[in-house]
Amino acid sequence: MKSIITKIYLGFLFFCILLLLNMFVNFRREGQVRRLLEGYEIPQDYTYTIYENAASPTGICEEYLFSFDKIEGSYRELLFYTIHQNVRVYVDGERVYRMQAYRYNRFGRTPGCVWNSVVLDDNDAGKVIRVLIYPVYKSSIGVKPAFYFGEKYAISTDVFLLQLPTLLLSIISILAGIIFVAYAVYNFRNEEMDRSLVMLGLFAVVIGLWKLTDNMAMYLLFPQIPALYMAPYLMLHLTPVPFVLFVRELGSTRDKKIWYVPVITSFVGLTVTLIIQFLNILDMRQMLWVIHAELIVAAAVTAGMLIYEIRTKGMNERMKRNLFFLMVCLVGVLLDIAVYYLSRGMAVNMLGMLGVIIYIFALGAYSVKDTRELIRFGMQARTFERKAYHDQLTGLYNRMAYVDYTGREDFSPEHCILAVFDLNNLKKCNDTLGHEKGDLYIRECAQIIQDCFGDAGQCYRMGGDEFTAILKNISVEALKKRIKKMQDAVAECNRRHPEIDMGIACGYDVYDKRIDHSINDTSRRADKKMYREKYSMKQAKAESEV
Repeated sequence: MKSIITKIYLGFLFFCILLLLNMFVNFRREGQVRRLLEGYEIPQDYTYTIYENAASPTGICEEYLFSFDKIEGSYRELLFYTIHQNVRVYVDGERVYRMQAYRYNRFGRTPGCVWNSVVLDDNDAGKVIRVLIYPVYKSSIGVKPAFYFGEKYAISTDVFLLQLPTLLLSIISILAGIIFVAYAVYNFRNEEMDRSLVMLGLFAVVIGLWKLTDNMAMYLLFPQIPALYMAPYLMLHLTPVPFVLFVRELGSTRDKKIWYVPVITSFVGLTVTLIIQFLNILDMRQMLWVIHAELIVAAAVTAGMLIYEIRTKGMNERMKRNLFFLMVCLVGVLLDIAVYYLSRGMAVNMLGMLGVIIYIFALGAYSVKDTRELIRFGMQARTFERKAYHDQLTGLYNRMAYVDYTGREDFSPEHCILAVFDLNNLKKCNDTLGHEKGDLYIRECAQIIQDCFGDAGQCYRMGGDEFTAILKNISVEALKKRIKKMQDAVAECNRRHPEIDMGIACGYDVYDKRIDHSINDTSRRADKKMYREKYSMKQAKAESEV
């Protein structure tokens, strides 16, 4: 189930990235600029009027009137930031600027978040500048933009510096998430690897992308990408999934199916939102309540399961750490949300991002540390296991491994062939040439057995000069070819070591459930055949020497 959800989530993430790329290419605004120093000023003395207008999407028009008695320099720009508002600018009754969503867009009725730029020169001094704003959504009514007038570079620099802390925190979050995911993927084959680190990394990346794209400095840096305003909504839809799956791994309730409720809710919410957006029924901004519902479901399930965990199992050290940093993160996010709604999206607040960064780095660092410890202990455990289950001289499995494997509940002898091997004249080799040559004899023959039969099953050194192979899903005809290959390899080895005179006797039999109570019965029949083969080989050798 977890694997399926991960694939679905990555599919949604990939689709959202492709969707954004498509919108960046195809989504346009209609805009007209009349024409293009040191410093700037913020006009304060203007007349503000709000009145009904049938041509406005919300039936409301907001009018700003002001003038500049003196315009120094060749060109100055009137720069102001609007959120989901169409704009018209007039100078002495002449329209010099227009901004709205392109009417032939396949979807989207809002120009999004826009830095509007109107160029004025000294001929415009004393003229009445009339800015008309038509809110696309009711939530945009009464959101007054801050007007800047002067040299665009100076204005852009100050705006960028104001947003720089949030931008840096967002980039740090994205980089940290990529590092966590890369670390988890690199160590994925280790059973001791904390798999939740992948979810924490994805959460960090998505949160970072959300805050990075939901930043007025980005619209100033990339004014030619109007669909950028939709990215934060897509990222918010994807936020609950990795967060919930990360918290799920922290306790003993990970098998509870309720953890998948917010995951499914997010997938369904994103799918429905995209369909409604594509059909141009509603814009994502109008369906923000769907995201809120997804976040509420995720928060409710997470809180409920954490309370259940504490009541039933108590609090371990990992749970205490998570709750502490989760509270730090939650306080920052709540303050961020409060400022967002109170300022209606115009104010800057980095407390939420700072809380998320603390949460991600603290838990990520602890997860990496715990993982490294577990991997170290796991490597030691695997070393001990290898020594217990492997023959030190040949590297093959030993008798203990054979007994353990054939004694498992999930072991099925059906369709198995059991082959047994015995090395001829090993004692004579030890007595005449020494144990060093005898060990060479054993290692060479063990390697031959492994090369010829290892890909079809498991090979064991049962002790001394006795070997066994449990072969699965292989025919007797194929086995005979492998035995012939083994004997050819032994002959080649004898040409390299003529003083040893190696030989491997082999016997085999197929498991038959009609007569065999276990694989041991098959082994006894194969053993008898091996001894007959061993006797035949000795007889043939004796005859050849006469």
